[in-house]
Amino acid sequence: MTTLRRLLLSPWTWAIAAIAVRVAAIAALGPLGESQDTARLAQSLGAKEKAEQAAARASLVRLSGDETAAAIVAEIARAAPAVQVALIEILAKRRALSAVPKLLE
Repeated sequence: MTTLRRLLLSPWTWAIAAIAVRVAAIAALGPLGESQDTARLAQSLGAKEKAEQAAARASLVRLSGDETAAAIVAEIARAAPAVQVALIEILAKRRALSAVPKLLE
């Protein structure tokens, strides 16, 4: 029991739990979110944690809404180069043909 108490009181344990909660919230935005959640998800693509990045990528692919592709294109202009690449890959997975003219500008 002492080891369990130490584990529960450890800042490391709470940091891992916080990451898990963030990942779960980001993953939930895929089926439940709207195009206005694109900025937050794009920001998560640049997160330090790989699980957070993966959840954001999956949610952006799944995110519904007529304006989602346009919102992703808008985020490309503000994003770091690595995130820009991820956002373009996401547009390809979404088959967002409406984004092609904007990408070619």
